Amino acid sequence: MESEDILRGLMAWVGIDTPTGDVAGIGRLLDLIQSQLTPLGCAIERIPGRDGMGDHLVARFTGGAGPGVLVTSHIDTVCAPGSVAIRREGDRQYGPGIADMKGGGYLALCAMREIVESGTPLAGPVTLIYNSDEEIGSPTSYALIQAEARRMGAALIPEPARGMRRSPSARGGRNTRSNSRAAKAMRALPLPMDARPSSRWRGPSACWSA
Repeated sequence: MESEDILRGLMAWVGIDTPTGDVAGIGRLLDLIQSQLTPLGCAIERIPGRDGMGDHLVARFTGGAGPGVLVTSHIDTVCAPGSVAIRREGDRQYGPGIADMKGGGYLALCAMREIVESGTPLAGPVTLIYNSDEEIGSPTSYALIQAEARRMGAALIPEPARGMRRSPSARGGRNTRSNSRAAKAMRALPLPMDARPSSRWRGPSACWSA
């Protein structure tokens, strides 16, 4: 896919406001994601939200007998509706949640679309999770992600690692890590660049603790 094609698809996601707890907005985005995943032949599970949170979506792709891979992306943001203008300045695109982390979630879907449409066989199963409560610590999706991670050989979190200059505690979430039982676990999000007490690491992610 060309970068402009990817950007157009991503902006359809970014154009739907999904602050944590906005059940309607999250539902609209998950409807769109589900419609894009359905033609790819994966098994889709929509998990109803609870405790005032939105739904979560799980897409499972079958593969060979090799180790499985979990890719987990959150679709909720800390942006109140209308608080972040969608605009483009040169080669930079701005919008609510475009980096944290609808961009990574959309690229994960694009990657699976490319694999399926090219006929490339998967060495092992691949599961995509789109959760809707990460910005407050994943209280209703933590167990789901942890259970899926335990079944897999590796877990990937396509969230930007540098350049955001924002501490995990600033959004009430958790440090995001990727975990592999076949290799050394690596952090996907570094500890804060400064040492202020308010920027302390708040604990492991569901994938890390699996």
